[in-house]
Amino acid sequence: SVHDTWVRVSNVRHRFQESLELSFGKWGGLTARHPLKVLICSFVVLGGLFAANLTMTHEFRGNYLWSPTNSRTYENWEFVKDNYGERHQLTLYARRPRGGNIFEVEAIRELIKAHEWTVSQCNVDSGGRRLRWKHVCHKFKSTKECASQNFLGIWNYDVDTLEDRRDNILDDVSAFHNGIASINIFSGEPRFDGHGANTEVERADGVMIQYELEGVDGDSYEFEAKWHAGIDDVINKRWLEIAHVSPRAYDDETERLLVGDAPLLAGGLIISLVYLALTLGPINSCVKSRVLLGFAALIHIALALGGGFGLAALCGVPIVPITPVLPLAVLGVQVDAVLAIVGALNAEEPAGAKLDERVSRAFGQSAPAILTTTLTAVAALVIGSTVDIPGVSHFCAYAASCFAISMIGMFTFFLSLL
Repeated sequence: SVHDTWVRVSNVRHRFQESLELSFGKWGGLTARHPLKVLICSFVVLGGLFAANLTMTHEFRGNYLWSPTNSRTYENWEFVKDNYGERHQLTLYARRPRGGNIFEVEAIRELIKAHEWTVSQCNVDSGGRRLRWKHVCHKFKSTKECASQNFLGIWNYDVDTLEDRRDNILDDVSAFHNGIASINIFSGEPRFDGHGANTEVERADGVMIQYELEGVDGDSYEFEAKWHAGIDDVINKRWLEIAHVSPRAYDDETERLLVGDAPLLAGGLIISLVYLALTLGPINSCVKSRVLLGFAALIHIALALGGGFGLAALCGVPIVPITPVLPLAVLGVQVDAVLAIVGALNAEEPAGAKLDERVSRAFGQSAPAILTTTLTAVAALVIGSTVDIPGVSHFCAYAASCFAISMIGMFTFFLSLL
């Protein structure tokens, strides 16, 4: 019957729980009798995994991280990367302040100034060398010249030539549109008069200019930073508004956010330490206050986090921009586990009982609940690591690794300090 089946299931569950409590109790007693050996072994293992962070790789490419691997967008990106290589591009967006036609002499003059600064004047020191655009640009194989042509070539990238054609700007742009390349490629909201070969360009709200770099790191990466830092000062804001992006800009913004979160993490650690000091034992007793145990708990959490990151790095999982939020999540979970173990130990009556017996009973009572909650979280995160979005998958892999290593560290490193 259903009742009999439920009774059998309950009996099995109770026996399993009792065996868990017995096993953890034996481990707790063994650790209490040989704390130094367990501490050294756990420290070596966690330290080794921590050192594996040296193998960590980073992944900040948004088109890779947040596109499903089974989507057409991701397939197209992979095709371009595999067949044409992967390069960074400096992209400059420009429009007139308060609206207006971008194809006016004042606006184009500012764009020519920006182009001249980019290809001739922008430079950066890297490894004792003075790098300019010609050193980092993508070059045509046949001529070895930089592939930095754009519609400003209509006026030979020269302000004097532009001034000579002041009254014929739209005619020049129309000829370019009809004979060389459609301005739809680089302009925003273009307006036309007519169709076919006699199309006349009337105006556009904005333009985009791209400069293609040869590589994705090293010298090219340094040049990107210098370009972003100086391009705003070249433009007269009276005539032109600009925005400039590149993969380096995204990386720098991510780094800025991570550095900005450092005080938040430090605040969380301080609050956790104070909370542990107030709850692990009475603060008015030098013997029972356990403030040092609170410090030890934070050291355990730091080692476990480093070990979790190192394990994921050893498995070849790259770190993604959202991964650094993990310390706060792991911190909260591990503080709860610390309080559970210490609370169970405090509940054990010290009179007439040896330390290893008290630790054995306390750990046998608290560890099964910690194991269950941690394994549940790890299982959910492992499932999350199988999704088709790499950014989510990598984050879940790091989270699962951190939670698993934190539990192991709790059962070894921290337990040996009790």
